[in-house]
Amino acid sequence: MTEIKQGENYLVTTDGWFVAPDGEQYRATWGKCYIKTTEQVFGFIPQRPSTNWFLCVGDMIIAGCQIHYLIFCPNEPNLKECYYTDFETKNKVGKIYISEAYCNDSQNIKKREMMQKITGYRQPNL
Repeated sequence: MTEIKQGENYLVTTDGWFVAPDGEQYRATWGKCYIKTTEQVFGFIPQRPSTNWFLCVGDMIIAGCQIHYLIFCPNEPNLKECYYTDFETKNKVGKIYISEAYCNDSQNIKKREMMQKITGYRQPNL
């Protein structure tokens, strides 16, 4: 069994679609990953049952129960965009949200600082 290495780049696919800060829908993200407990993410322990761990990836936090696949991927993936053949949804498949790039955007300094507090990782400025 392979152990997840903190601070390494992973390609993460999720069970459902999510909307990223760029306004687009994705089902995958790539970036430096850190596993954190509920208390580390929220600063308290919820009274009701909830997921007990989260995966911090760049500027996003994913509940452990929403992760479908986690693939070690040291280099940024290069995947061409393709489309479903479903004429109703026309959802894009193959798009990967590169969370590291958004998190290093100069307009998102506060978000980057928040993630630094949660993950303990200081992301370099571009």
